[in-house]
This record gives sequence, C-alpha cells and structure tokens, in this order.
Amino acid sequence: MFRWHVFYHYLFSDRAGSLIRLISRICVIGITLGVAAFVVVLSIMNGFNGSIKTRYLSVEPHLVVYESPKAESSLELETLEKQLLKNDIEFKSIAPFEVQDVFLKGPEGFSGAVSKGLTRKDLRSLFVRVEKGKVKPEVAATTYANDVNLSIGGVDLPELSEVVDQLKPGEILMGIELARSMGIYEGDTLDVMPPETLILPAGEIPDKEQVTVKALFNVDVAEVDSRYLFYVKGETLTGIMHPASLRKGAEIRLKQPELYSGAFDLLQKSYDSVESWVDRNSALFLALKVEKITMTTFMSLSGLITCFTIITILILLITQKRADVGIMMTLGLSPHRAQSLFQWIGGYLFGVGLLGGLVLGVGISLFLEYVPLEVLPEIYYDRTLPSKLDGGMVLFLVIGASLVAIVTSWVPARKMSQLTPVNALRKK
Repeated sequence: MFRWHVFYHYLFSDRAGSLIRLISRICVIGITLGVAAFVVVLSIMNGFNGSIKTRYLSVEPHLVVYESPKAESSLELETLEKQLLKNDIEFKSIAPFEVQDVFLKGPEGFSGAVSKGLTRKDLRSLFVRVEKGKVKPEVAATTYANDVNLSIGGVDLPELSEVVDQLKPGEILMGIELARSMGIYEGDTLDVMPPETLILPAGEIPDKEQVTVKALFNVDVAEVDSRYLFYVKGETLTGIMHPASLRKGAEIRLKQPELYSGAFDLLQKSYDSVESWVDRNSALFLALKVEKITMTTFMSLSGLITCFTIITILILLITQKRADVGIMMTLGLSPHRAQSLFQWIGGYLFGVGLLGGLVLGVGISLFLEYVPLEVLPEIYYDRTLPSKLDGGMVLFLVIGASLVAIVTSWVPARKMSQLTPVNALRKK
C-alpha cells in the first residue's frame, strides 16, 4: 500500500506538479492505446489468416498422390486406403482425379486454364464443403451478372452442388474470375485444347473438344476462381487426354489436416510424387507468416518507444522529489529500498497502461470475433473484419511488456542507490 500511495501522490495527485501529472497521463494513455492496437491488429491478422486457411482447405486436398508417368498400371485406391488404415491414419475420403493445363478459345478471346476432373460424387462434395465454409453464401458470379445487367451470372452455391448432378457429357463448371476475363457466361461454348496446340506446324489440325459452360462458381480462392474449370471425370474432355501436362492420382482428405506429416512421410516411402496442402501453398503461407512477423515487429517497436517515456517521468520525479527521498533516507530508508521504490513506481505506471490496453484490446477483439462487422468493400471475398484472439499472443505480450517495464524502470531508479541522505538533502 505504501508503494501505491507514493505512486499515486507523486504522479497523479495535485501535489505531483502539473508537468509530471500531464506526462504521466500521456504515458498511461500511450501505453494503453499501444497495447490495445497490438492486440487488435494481431487478432485481425490471425482472423484473416484463419479465414484464408479455411477457404483453401475447403478446396485443396490435404494430400495428393500422383501416378508415376512410367507406371504400367493406374494407382490402386484400395491399396492406398489399406495402407493408411494399417498405419492408423484417420482420413475422410480418397478421391481419384485428373488435372491438366489447357488452352481455351471463347467467343471473345483466348486464355490458359487448368482443367480438373473428379467423379460426380467427389465434385459435389467439393462444392458442399465450400458452401459450409463460406461466411455468406453469396456468389461473386451474381455480382458479375449484375455488373452487366444480365440475369445469367451464376448459381448460388447451395444450388451449384445440385447442378453437379445435372452435368451432362461436354458440360463444365467454370471459375467466375476466369469467365470474367474471357467474357464468358452460362450457356456459352468453348473450345478446349491441349497446350501443345500452340507449337503445332501451320496447317495441322489440333486436337480440341467443344464444351458448354453449365454454371460459374466462386469458391473464394483467387487461384481457383481465376484459373480452374471442373468437369465429371470420364465424361468430358476425353478426346484430349494425352497432353504432356496431364497428371492423374488420388486426393486424400484427412480428419486432422494439421497432422499431415505422419501420412506424408508414410506415402513418400511408397510413391514417387506426394504433395501436402502446405507444400502446394508454401508461397502463400510464407507470405502470411512474413507479414505477421513484420507487423508484430513494427507494432512492438512503436510500443517500445512509448515505454521510454517512463524513463523521462522517473528522472523528472527523482529530480523533483530528491528532498523527499533524503528525508525518507534520514528516517531509515536505505538506498537499495529507495531504488526499489522508484522501480515499483515505474512498474505501476506501466502496469496501469498495460492492464487498460489488455482490457480494451481483448474486448474489441472478442467483439469482432463474435459480432463480425461488414466494413470492407465488395471487391473482397469476405467483407467482414475477422478476428481470432490468441491466448499465447496475449501471454507473450504480457511477459515481453513486463521485461520492458523492468528495464525502463531500473535505468533511472539505479541513481537512487548512489545517493546518501546528505547528498539527497543538499540543494543543487
């Protein structure tokens, strides 16, 4: 209580002096806002990262096993399933697929794309997962249609999963951004050709297949929406299944995507080419990680600058209250305890700001987490400000801030240990 009494009366009471009182209030407000901003910004970044990760995992397979081009037989799904079960690896599904680069010729232009074939069941499951993972079931395809005053821009995802069951041979589903770049709408026809077509000698007729765009889709993943088209494996694009870019294999979805390493290591021993969802999106996740580290570093530095005002306050306080310290030393206060007293004053000053910042920052973060606000423009897939409060981050902040408070309080308070009662009472 004595330390708190000294802290309050030396810094915030009317006897503290207008200069110290003003600087102390500015310091507390600065620390509070700095800590609150640190918590809120990192929570929003965690929310964005989690949102991106969720969207990717709804579309991306957790593990991909490719058939070897030199293999004499196709990949046996039953063998792959038995191998996973034998090693107690929990998975949701194993789906065969085929993927290849293609060249598209539409009514208004050309474009490159990636065509992916899945079984009807697996293709429907893909869009059901996307539908469940979406924050709002609105599709950008509808916006695309409204932009050009047409009524045929796309199908909402709850309907799109049902449209898959209606796909006929020669019909495809096309990404909304890819369609936008080519001026394609539902019902349009395209010529699909292998990329080798570009290097054929003049006069030679290329292999191609004409397809109809059954519907446009939006899965909230820019790479998929701008590059991919989907079709039912074995029913469409069967006439161009021999390009060099064609790859076949199996997609595995695990019950716990984060624990992919065990299954990945196991499959690598038996198959030549295995990829995990982390490997396939390594550039994206590295960019997100670097962004988070950079933001954390600069937010920490900005908060650290505010903390140095503690040194200014304690130096002013020591200079102004030097006579009071001399009287307390005369009454029995040792230089070591005098140093400890001023360290505690600096610690209390920082603690008040830290506590206020944590309450404010955690409160805003939790509010945004449970009551998302739509504040972003419509160009974003997710117009809300997603927030994900990380308890480990808050603990790290408290520990780091405490260490900074100890250092910034100890530096000026150390001068008190060098004072004697005579020097403290002596006038300058």
